[in-house]
Amino acid sequence: MMIQPLVENAINHGLLPMKEKQGVLEVKIQKQARRIVISVVDNGIGIEESYRRKKNKSIRHDSNGIIILQNRIAVFNKVLKEAIDFEISKLKNENETGTIAIISIPLLKKTHDDKLKT
Repeated sequence: MMIQPLVENAINHGLLPMKEKQGVLEVKIQKQARRIVISVVDNGIGIEESYRRKKNKSIRHDSNGIIILQNRIAVFNKVLKEAIDFEISKLKNENETGTIAIISIPLLKKTHDDKLKT
């Protein structure tokens, strides 16, 4: 529910427009302290180039995957004691293009009354 829009965006907006090199998509799910951290990394054209190309197109396509994901996270954050964090940015390496998206979800534990708590 949360990973799919990130993978779809990486493929459609980052990897498919590439012509010069082979695209790589990496999805990692790791436990870090009391959180599950999901990262989706691609070596595609990058956020800035994707936006530039989108502005230059005569046919507009509204990509709502990230907006829907942000809305889902907002709903969860109203219920959870610890927030789900989400960030998306260009790769930090100056020599590469691409995008990294990270979702950090607090681990939940069951209490004696079976309610989930963070």
